[in-house]
Amino acid sequence: MIRSKNAFAFLILFQLLNFQLLAQSFKRSPLNTTQLVADKIVRNTPFQYQLTRQPFSQEFSDIKFINFSRTFHTDQRAIAYALSTLDSPADADINLEISHSSGLKIWLNKSLVYQNNTKKELEIKYKERAIELDTSVQISLKKGSNELLIKSESGEKNWQLYLRAGRVPKGLKLTVANLPLVDSSVAVLSNWLVIGPFPNPLRNGNLTGMDIVYEPEKEFRTGKTYHYGTSSLAWTIPKIELGVSSLGP
Repeated sequence: MIRSKNAFAFLILFQLLNFQLLAQSFKRSPLNTTQLVADKIVRNTPFQYQLTRQPFSQEFSDIKFINFSRTFHTDQRAIAYALSTLDSPADADINLEISHSSGLKIWLNKSLVYQNNTKKELEIKYKERAIELDTSVQISLKKGSNELLIKSESGEKNWQLYLRAGRVPKGLKLTVANLPLVDSSVAVLSNWLVIGPFPNPLRNGNLTGMDIVYEPEKEFRTGKTYHYGTSSLAWTIPKIELGVSSLGP
């Protein structure tokens, strides 16, 4: 793409030089010369666009997020799970920053490290040169693969989760590549596997889904389908977002 842009710029410069020489010969004004160049470029350049996948990185050096609303398209109170691994080059203690909507639980290597069942809306503060997440928890990583399981409750207006790690060891990755029986081709599509939506029953005026132990908390089985009412639930990847990029001249 860089070479294409450089070639395009060279083409414009070359055309300008040619037209400047012609302008001197025919006594054209600089404005007329520039307009002639622009008209020829537009006339001869096939501007085209293509759909591309929005880029993502496994490096856990920036903010990661899950948009459950885009994946599950439900306006009902619900529960969903996300699963990945933190692949660490060494034993490390890191500060995990979090912003989320409504209830959230996080397990690291089967141990519960964060729980908040408060009904809340997503809180993110945009500063001049940074984004501030509203909660943090310290977690201990072992060298190698660390399983990260998240349980999330849908919110009133949105259903999202943002994560960022402070003091990240170089080479720390968030990836599904280390999960059992997950083909490596899946890891180039998403940082997460997700499953849902599970019911979030209302009992005595309280939502109880965060306290119900659904199957993902007990097992991870690829190809396994769970049935709740008319819904069949299985592990998948979040909805992939597409963008548009120019093919250039």
